[in-house]
Formats: sequence, structure tokens, C-alpha cells
Amino acid sequence: MVIDSVMDRPGIMAVVGMAAVAAVVSGAATLAQQAPAPTPAPASPAAVEPAGNRENGKKLFEKYGCSDCHGLLGQGAPTSGPRIAPNPLPLAAFIRSVRVPRVQMPPYTGKVMPDQELADVRAYLAAVPKPAPVTVLAP
Repeated sequence: MVIDSVMDRPGIMAVVGMAAVAAVVSGAATLAQQAPAPTPAPASPAAVEPAGNRENGKKLFEKYGCSDCHGLLGQGAPTSGPRIAPNPLPLAAFIRSVRVPRVQMPPYTGKVMPDQELADVRAYLAAVPKPAPVTVLAP
């Protein structure tokens, strides 16, 4: 038979096999070009940070005693609280660090300080101006 005579020729089988691979690769490339680009998923409501009121945040920062350890501008101090301004943590991490602090800071539960109040405090800390650059004095 003709098929048997073609199967007995290894060179032809190699060419046929390579042609089949090329067709598959070519077809996959064509499909990839025709496929629409994936659309980004819409942001979930939880991913959107609530807006904070920085004026209220400043009042709360002093009311809850945050300024006692972190300083009036969140600048921190070597013997009390770390610097938390002017670049505070993202809101979710900020809330977590207040709810479950790592060192000496007392935890502030949601009953004591709701998430919106923490968003206000974070807005205040984010609004603190960056310190002036340090200049080196000439000898």
C-alpha cells in the first residue's frame, strides 16, 4: 500500500512531523493575536480606601494620645513611638497595626476607635509636610 511505503521512509515522516508542529504553533500564534486583551477586574469596594478628614484626624490624634508617643506631627521619638508621618502605611496595614500593635503600643479596638476615625488619623498623617532636607554644614 501507499501508506506503508510512506511510513517506511523516515525522512518523509520527519518532514510531515515538522509541518504538523509548525501548523500547531502557527495556529496558536494566530489565536493569540485574535484573542481580546483581558480587561482588568473592577476594584472591589474593600480595595477602595475610605476618604479621611485630616482636620478631624488631627483632633483624634491628640484626643487618643497618639501624639504623646509619636509626636505632634507623627515624627516619632527614639524612646517612645516610631515615626508614622509623613508617609503612613496604607490604610489596611495602618488599621491592622493599630488594632494589633507589635511592641508597647496599646491596642485600639473598633469599639474604641472605629475604622473611619483611623482613616481620618491616617489622612492627617499623610498631610504632614515632609521635613526639609538635611544640609551638611561645611567645616
